[in-house]
Amino acid sequence: MLFHSKRLLGFFDSQYNRPGPLRKLHKQKGLVWIWTIFTLPTFLVLVGNHPDVQEWFIKQYKPVEYPPQSDPSIIYNIFHGRTPRKSA
Repeated sequence: MLFHSKRLLGFFDSQYNRPGPLRKLHKQKGLVWIWTIFTLPTFLVLVGNHPDVQEWFIKQYKPVEYPPQSDPSIIYNIFHGRTPRKSA
């Protein structure tokens, strides 16, 4: 019955139901956000697991090395603003 009456459907053909530019923009932003959230992890896995990228990262990565005569707790205390209990 509702589909056959033009008078009853008049509200849905008015300006109240037509999406304006702001509503369209919010919908586009939401779609871009969802697309990014689901696509970015896949892209990072595909790129990050490439052997050349991993080899480059291994060449760039340098772990912290302490000389044998130093005590790591001294550096830790100095870094956190505490006075070291002993010195090297």
